[in-house]
Amino acid sequence: MKLPEENEKFIAKTDEDKYEWVPPDGGYAWLVLCGAMLVNILIPGGAIKSFGILFVEFLENMNASPTAASWIPALCYFLYSSLGPLSSILSVKYSYRTVTLVGAGFCSAGMILTHWATSIEYLYISYGVFVGIGAGLSFPPTVYIVTSYFTKLRGLANGLCISGSALGSIFLPPILRILLD
Repeated sequence: MKLPEENEKFIAKTDEDKYEWVPPDGGYAWLVLCGAMLVNILIPGGAIKSFGILFVEFLENMNASPTAASWIPALCYFLYSSLGPLSSILSVKYSYRTVTLVGAGFCSAGMILTHWATSIEYLYISYGVFVGIGAGLSFPPTVYIVTSYFTKLRGLANGLCISGSALGSIFLPPILRILLD
């Protein structure tokens, strides 16, 4: 069955008017990179890699054995490392920003709940599970979103994004030590 002539022109015209989105490599992309770096400084750098400072405090204040206290970072690292595929699926289905914000919410809730910790078992849930889920959900989308905003400078942008985690592990432990004192 042949389409009427008007419809053929309409279809051909829409085929010609297809647009392809090209990443900007500047302007707003740099703000996205700054946001991704900030997430990586605070969550993997601060909450995950700076746990050694908190570990000593948990041992002293909870009167726990090092073996019992070591389950906290073990849970946190396990969830941080293993939630990448789920985070990717959710990022594609919803959006990178939404998944990052949900992860940041979990991480923040875990930190807030940790304030009222009275036992090491409570810390397994508040810090190990909540912070681990938050970090596991929020880290992968930062890498994906940066790569979608850069083409020419993608390597530099990815390097800066991932370096946020290292910067957090350099600068946040001394700040955390001051806050704890």
